[in-house]
Amino acid sequence: MQNLTAWVEDCVSSRRICAINGMVKTGKSTVLTRLLPQIILTKFPNADICFLDFASFLSAGSEPGAMEERLLKEVCSWATGAGFHVGPADQLTLNQLMDNLDRSGRTVFFLIDQVQRFFQVQEGTIPTWDILKGFLRVSREDSNLHFAITGSGMVLAWQSFVRMTPNGFIFPGVCRRFSSRGRTPSRSWTMPDRNFWPLQPMKPREMNCQTC
Repeated sequence: MQNLTAWVEDCVSSRRICAINGMVKTGKSTVLTRLLPQIILTKFPNADICFLDFASFLSAGSEPGAMEERLLKEVCSWATGAGFHVGPADQLTLNQLMDNLDRSGRTVFFLIDQVQRFFQVQEGTIPTWDILKGFLRVSREDSNLHFAITGSGMVLAWQSFVRMTPNGFIFPGVCRRFSSRGRTPSRSWTMPDRNFWPLQPMKPREMNCQTC
């Protein structure tokens, strides 16, 4: 709770992306969709919050271009419904849409579940890593757009995040990580914490923050 609050308070001036990591069924989606919005609206009462469950509108095995097009339409539909003047989706690229949202001056939080789905493209094709990098505004400073991401396949997601073209900014460098701790008793873990961060001892319902 304290670590999530600290990220929300600091995201305007520092890292605008947070990644909620953890094993399956450790409450990541609950944190993303129930706890985090309450914290956001306490700090930013007028903030706009966009919930995106990638698994609900991106089909696994799609072509990379179809993934981008579907994401564009989904965000454009939300933005129009929220009162943003962004224009029709068929006249925009994803970057143009995000630029329009940023220039509005309104504070927007995108809460994204099942983020790994964007990378589950058709066999034999390559995910468009840099398209998602642009969507998450990795290379932008002083942005009004902020992102919290999670999913049941965060290992796959991180394998893709590190493949994003640096261009002066790398995804881990602008992201703060949170670990959603599982229910496994601490005594069953023997790996040293400092060397194996993803496998450190877990306590029920505990959140831990680590800065990349």
